[in-house]
Amino acid sequence: MKRVCIVGVAALFVTAVMAAQARPDFSGTWTFDPQQSGPTGRSATPRPASSRATAVTGGTSRFSGVGGETVELRVAQTGSSLTIERVLGPTTRTVLHTFDGKENLNVNGRSTLRTKSRWNGRQLITEGTEVTALDTGGVTSTLREVRSIGAKGELIVETTRTTEGSTTTARQVYTKKKA
Repeated sequence: MKRVCIVGVAALFVTAVMAAQARPDFSGTWTFDPQQSGPTGRSATPRPASSRATAVTGGTSRFSGVGGETVELRVAQTGSSLTIERVLGPTTRTVLHTFDGKENLNVNGRSTLRTKSRWNGRQLITEGTEVTALDTGGVTSTLREVRSIGAKGELIVETTRTTEGSTTTARQVYTKKKA
C-alpha cells in the first residue's frame, strides 16, 4: 500500500511539472500586426444607437491603434501571473492576471476590470467584466480573452465582448520584437 501511495504521488508530481512546462511563455515586447489579424471586431447583433461602450466601432478597436500609431504590448510572465502593459502613444494601460483562480481587480482611468484567468492546455483564458465610467453613467461589458502562441511564434489574442446586448469578436495578432 505504501508503495502504491508513493508511486501515485510521484505520478501527480510528474504530471504537474509536465503541465507547467507545456504552458507557453508570453513574456516579451509585442507589436500589433494588422495584416495577420482578423477583423478587429465583428458585431454578432446590431449595436444600440445609445451605446457608448469601448467595443469596436468604425472598423477599428481599442487594440489596433488609430492614426497610424503602433500598439505595443510589454508582457512579463512568472509561474503565478501575467502582467501586460499596453502602450499606445503616450498612454500605457497595465493589467495583472494571476493564475490562482482569484479575482483580479485592475483600474485604469475610467475603466475597472474584474477578471479571473486559468490555463486550458496551452491557452490562457481570462473572463470577467469591465465597467467604463462615462459622463452619462457606467457601461458594463462581459469579456472573454483567449491568449495563445501561434505556429510562427506570434501572440494571438481572441476576444469576445458583450456590451448592452451586442456581442463583438476580435482576433489580434502580435509579433515579437527582436532583442
